[in-house]
Amino acid sequence: MKCRHTLTALILSLFAISAANAESPVRPGDRIAIIGNTFADQLRVHGYLETLLLQRSSDHPVSIRNLGWGGDMLSARDRPTNFPSEESTLRRHKTDVIIACFGMGESFAGQEGIEEFESQLRSLIASHRGKSYNGKTDVRLILVSPIAYEDLGRRTPKQEQRNQELELYSEAMREIASAESVPFVDFLSTSRYFKDEPAGPNMTTNGIHLNQYGYWAISRSFCDQLIDSDGSAS
Repeated sequence: MKCRHTLTALILSLFAISAANAESPVRPGDRIAIIGNTFADQLRVHGYLETLLLQRSSDHPVSIRNLGWGGDMLSARDRPTNFPSEESTLRRHKTDVIIACFGMGESFAGQEGIEEFESQLRSLIASHRGKSYNGKTDVRLILVSPIAYEDLGRRTPKQEQRNQELELYSEAMREIASAESVPFVDFLSTSRYFKDEPAGPNMTTNGIHLNQYGYWAISRSFCDQLIDSDGSAS
């Protein structure tokens, strides 16, 4: 187990290198809102990312509100009757930055769904552009790709096909993020490094939903790509 954790730490450090050379998408003191699918929703349950972000920004701690909802997609974000609107919650939180996690559910549409996904993603970006939820500055948006599909044998049929589809959607997110000057967190590549390591424990419960170890491992890479290791903006 010690060897596995050493390998995990080495992989994490490799992904921290590129993040350290760019301006931190998250800044000390930011009020953060997380939106998106089951991946986003379960970040709240496991708590590793929030802990790391608070450690990195201890002098000027961030504030995090998780609005993730299991099964959310860009085109399907149903809520109970009289549920507060997302915009009203973002304003009450005085949100500085939104971390948006999408692409997993949408990827099941395959190649045929790419064009619609790209349109919906551009609409998401446009819907927040110029909005000042904190009453002072325009909100900043960060896009987060889906994770890779883990090979769990018979429990995960069509694993190769699913990863090809996930790669299409992740690359679409990357291209749109670049065109729109929006920070992009690539978890497809990160998670593949972990999942392809035969000596390591499983990362997911069913191929697409991270388990406790998966969230522990992913959260450090996530934090490295969001905020500088010294807790300051570059």
